[in-house]
Amino acid sequence: MKKSITPNQIRENNRNLIYQYIYRKEKVSQQDIAYDLHLSSPTVTTNLSSLEEDGLINKIIDTCESTEQLRAFI
Repeated sequence: MKKSITPNQIRENNRNLIYQYIYRKEKVSQQDIAYDLHLSSPTVTTNLSSLEEDGLINKIIDTCESTEQLRAFI
């Protein structure tokens, strides 16, 4: 009998994938994450907010390029 994956497991997996992606790349944009991980923008946004609230990532605003980048904390 196959075990099915619960929605909570999918959410946790997405969160871990996003964090690991940011950690490996050091500085990335939200669009990079959504494109490279094949996740929707709302999924990425929700997870980024959660990771930031937990103090695991930091948003950096590049005023020269008017872009926002993300960096993971070790």
